[in-house]
Amino acid sequence: MYIGLALLVISCIGWATYDEIYLSRLKRKAAAVEIYRRLRRYGKLLRVDTLPGETPFEFAEGLCTQVNEIIPGGLKGFTGSEISTRIQTITGELVRLAYRPAQVQAETESLVVYQWKVLRWHLRWIRVLISWRELQHLFVRRQAGLSRNSSDVTN
Repeated sequence: MYIGLALLVISCIGWATYDEIYLSRLKRKAAAVEIYRRLRRYGKLLRVDTLPGETPFEFAEGLCTQVNEIIPGGLKGFTGSEISTRIQTITGELVRLAYRPAQVQAETESLVVYQWKVLRWHLRWIRVLISWRELQHLFVRRQAGLSRNSSDVTN
């Protein structure tokens, strides 16, 4: 069991390191496209309704709304509004990187990658929270079904 856990931790650290190197080596526009693609993937995991042809800003607004609905009071260390602000900042910078890369300085580019790394962990925790709530709901439904069945047997 401990060996499996150790292998899982080593794999996660290796993947995070690879991902960091991969993102840092991409060219400006390619990095912006990759980060936006990942942001959309997390939006899909968080069940954000998307429409064909919507702009990155419209998508970001939908993602912010979903995050605030999932964690209205926040979680340990961060709030929904902080995550929403980070999403909107990243989206604005991604649009600038994608459409006006000449106007973006290298510091902004590295800041976007850094902000994405932080935001990614927040979105992962939110996804875990959703899964946990779904499991709790399933467990409560099963318990309710078992208690109904046991009362039917006694009658």
